[in-house]
Amino acid sequence: MKADNKSVYFLGAMASLTAALWLLGCDGSGADCFKHEDCLEDQRCVNGECVSIAGSDADADSDSDSDSDGDADTDADSDGDSDTDSDGDSDTDTDTDADSDVDTDADGDSDASTGDMTNCAGGKLDKESGLCWQDPPDDEKRNWEGAKDYCSTLSVEGQSDWRLPGFEELQSLIRGCPPAMECPMKDYGPDSCGYCEKDDGPGKGGCYWDPNLKGECDAKYWSSMYYINDSAWPINFSNGLFLSSDVAISLYVRCVRDGPRLDV
Repeated sequence: MKADNKSVYFLGAMASLTAALWLLGCDGSGADCFKHEDCLEDQRCVNGECVSIAGSDADADSDSDSDSDGDADTDADSDGDSDTDSDGDSDTDTDTDADSDVDTDADGDSDASTGDMTNCAGGKLDKESGLCWQDPPDDEKRNWEGAKDYCSTLSVEGQSDWRLPGFEELQSLIRGCPPAMECPMKDYGPDSCGYCEKDDGPGKGGCYWDPNLKGECDAKYWSSMYYINDSAWPINFSNGLFLSSDVAISLYVRCVRDGPRLDV
């Protein structure tokens, strides 16, 4: 009789447990737990509740697939937007650069800001400075003293008031090289001046002078400005460089005289 009571008790307990598991989710999911051993074999204790491993894997796989699809869609959209933005920015930058290049070139070639040269007796007239420059210059090189003597005795087209140009007069011939054109002057000469890329000026052959001028520019031209220790200041019109030279060496000469001042 005792054995029967135990059997009845056991069967009753199992029935109660089964009913409880069914109420918790049929598979025991959601039951309170403190460790994995408190749950069924195919469950794990997660955050104080028993969770089915199989269901979790399935969900995980499902989530993974969903996330993968979601990522793929997101990437696709993102790439699409990125490409669109990139193309838009690229087009905008290209247009801006093109406009910038046009403006820069226009400014660089704007000889009108310093006066286009016209004819004067014996050479070319710089309308801004009012100076008449010998053109073409003599193709013979001379030392500094020889250059001064040559200009002071020169007579071209009935004009005999020529002189070797001062440094700032000679500097005013430079075109298209701002570092040389804007170089500050001291009592002893130019002060820490820059220069430009060789043979890249607006003149013929890349000379940094007016396109109407003739002459050899891949060499220095004397100015009348003396420096120190038997040296004077010439200008190299192939790059706008100012570098003092010994007065004994032979360089090119372009004489100058005062011309008629024109309204510009």
